[in-house]
Amino acid sequence: IFTNGLMLNETRLRKIADAKADIILSIDGTQKESYEKIRKGATYENLIRILTRIKEFTQTPGNEIKVQINPVIMRSNYKELEGFIKMAAKYGIYAVTFSPIRGIFGDENIFDSQDAEAFSFIRENMPSVKKLARDLGVRLNDWLPVDQTPVSKTTEPTPSLMENDKLFCHSPWQRLTIDNMGSVRPHIFCLNKSIGNVDNMSLEELWNSPGIREYRRRIINRDHEGLCQPECINGQVAENTRDIE
Repeated sequence: IFTNGLMLNETRLRKIADAKADIILSIDGTQKESYEKIRKGATYENLIRILTRIKEFTQTPGNEIKVQINPVIMRSNYKELEGFIKMAAKYGIYAVTFSPIRGIFGDENIFDSQDAEAFSFIRENMPSVKKLARDLGVRLNDWLPVDQTPVSKTTEPTPSLMENDKLFCHSPWQRLTIDNMGSVRPHIFCLNKSIGNVDNMSLEELWNSPGIREYRRRIINRDHEGLCQPECINGQVAENTRDIE
């Protein structure tokens, strides 16, 4: 379940645990100023209360929920990378996935503009961020394209994933992801190839649409160009993130 967590209470956490679902929290700031700037209308104090509630719930025997944090990295928070790892460790969250902001968000989109200062900071600090994650026992998925390669460009796959019989991604058979404009893709990490929009299509229509069938067909055929992130192709993303059990 993707959620900002603001409505999670004991009852809802119990239902999630009973459904054996996992939680991916959209948290885009580790400090009061950045969090409240990005998450309009929310308060940092309430976020901390919710994270404390989640930790207490998940540490109770029988409440087996895996919780991840998915920060969308932008101008307002790119200097908080270590903070997200520390937050995860403090509140018993097992994984953090850094995703680049997408779309038209003015000065916040440091990736489309390939902002030199932001890219330099991320490149220089990511090794220590990864070491911190290892030291604290937090799984880190780094999806930030700071090597000057546009987000939409893929690289050649490694033979380990593409030359065997195992599909490298199950997401088109497992989920639909809706962005803030109603556009739908199989997964939040898929490239910007929409299969439709919830404004004019039902979930059933989207699930059986030509677009989602194209994703399935092309993944089966290893035809990933312009469709899949290079990190998925190259095996840099954990299998459970690609819906592989």
